[in-house]
Amino acid sequence: MRSDLDKTVDKGLLLHVLLAGGVLIGFALIMAWQPILADEWDFYRAAADWAHNRALIPHPQAYVHLLQASLVLFGKTPGSARVPGILTALLNLALIPMIVKAFWGATPTSRRIAVVAIWLYALAPLTPQNMMLIDIDNTLLTTVLLGFIWLWKRTQDWPSLKRIVALSCALAVALWTKLPTPVVLIGSLGLFYLLRWDLHHLIELVLITATGGLLFVASFALYGQLTGFTFAFFGPAFGNLSSTGDFRGLLLRVPQTMGVFIMWLSLPVTALLMVVTLQTVVRVFKRQLEDRDFLVMYTAAVVAFYAFIMVPAWGYPRYHAPAIPVIAVLVAALLVQVSEGLPRKVWYLAAVLGVACLVYNLTMIGDPLWDLYTLTFETDLGDLTQRLREGMAMLVRISLPLVMGLGIGLLFLAWRWKMPWQRAGMYLLGILAAASMASTLAIQIPADYSTRYRYTYRYADLFRVIDTVKAAGGHTLAIKDVLYDAEVPGEEIYTYVCPACSPQRLLDKLHGEQVDTLVWTTKEDNRSHAVTQAPEVREALARCYQRVDYGVFITYRRTSDGPCE
Repeated sequence: MRSDLDKTVDKGLLLHVLLAGGVLIGFALIMAWQPILADEWDFYRAAADWAHNRALIPHPQAYVHLLQASLVLFGKTPGSARVPGILTALLNLALIPMIVKAFWGATPTSRRIAVVAIWLYALAPLTPQNMMLIDIDNTLLTTVLLGFIWLWKRTQDWPSLKRIVALSCALAVALWTKLPTPVVLIGSLGLFYLLRWDLHHLIELVLITATGGLLFVASFALYGQLTGFTFAFFGPAFGNLSSTGDFRGLLLRVPQTMGVFIMWLSLPVTALLMVVTLQTVVRVFKRQLEDRDFLVMYTAAVVAFYAFIMVPAWGYPRYHAPAIPVIAVLVAALLVQVSEGLPRKVWYLAAVLGVACLVYNLTMIGDPLWDLYTLTFETDLGDLTQRLREGMAMLVRISLPLVMGLGIGLLFLAWRWKMPWQRAGMYLLGILAAASMASTLAIQIPADYSTRYRYTYRYADLFRVIDTVKAAGGHTLAIKDVLYDAEVPGEEIYTYVCPACSPQRLLDKLHGEQVDTLVWTTKEDNRSHAVTQAPEVREALARCYQRVDYGVFITYRRTSDGPCE
């Protein structure tokens, strides 16, 4: 009977994986026309011409070589570089039932958890956006770390030596993809074992970490001898660590990163995740930790590390991607627990509230991240008071349908139908989470502006700037998005217009040779006032160039011949 049950579960889950995979492929087709932006170009260029551009990616090169394989198979185009993201997102869907079965067993309840988790992951707004982003954290790393977690759980009954060898190899593979996040995962495991006072497995973990680290170092040293890509290339990857002592900067970054991440997840999902986390905290104090509590610790560690230590540019939570499928599993387990055995009238009420929330979000709120990202993009880190004020205003707007939905739902479920209010509240949060995610997806998937790296970029504005640069021809100083899409000779503007740049460097460039076009954005402009507002720079630009703005893009077109002296 158990064998038959496993076969039935596997067949049913396979259908959901295929259907959810089809939905993700559909999302990818809708978004396929969108250009790659900002740092995505670094990955593409490194893969397309590794001999000259490998230093652009200060990480172990497993992901870059995966991109190279995709370019060989499907052609050297930005679309081909997105194929690994799509394929690994599909692999993540397949890994979710394996994770659930490993932690919850092969039971009808675990099957329901897996089904809910599959769809929570597929329909979470971050999933399709991350899937289309050419970046390590959103593709190969997520899959590799999910595989490590599954292997960690499945090998618990193995002999120690065999387990150490298997997990050491898995850790080395993870380190070959990226360095910080696998270390965060190992640290989470260490904390988990300490809280359980499991010294046997803690010693095993120390041996796994040492052996896996040595395997990576040895294999990478050999790789470096063969290719010239050495450990010295990793330096820029840890550049953000040097800013952790900046307390004011930390106060500015945390609301940016955490606020944006919470909005991406949706407030209901965040609330449910907090409930799951609280349950783990209670078990810590009761000394009753279960293996699944490691998933909570891992999620908390990833979120905290990339909020306080290495903050992603513009607050886009791409570094958080490895935690998204784990969050889907944890929230799914809670929702299945509170929804089992509910009468049909509860489902009808929940459906009505969910549709009402969906309609309100689509008509009254729109993209819940637009205002926050506009503020982030325009001012970089900006003023903490302004950021908190704008964030709270958006929070109130988004919370209104959720508060009303919870209030109406609890009135019926807890008061009229005598359902325990805690259970009723969590169930309603699940329905409202589905509505919130659906509305965000419906707005962002076909959006005519970037919903990834440079959020709020209007693609039409970008294309107009590219056409302007092409028409001008000649030498160009521009942001990388424009420079490489326009395919004109030039340099990236960031070494001339940046917070630490000297106005004289830009002036020397303008005086020394003819620069036909300059392009930067309001973000570079605002954070580089020492350059862009310097009187001598403004005078030179006014004398030799005509300024034209396209949305957030600031362009200067040459109006005279020769150096601007």
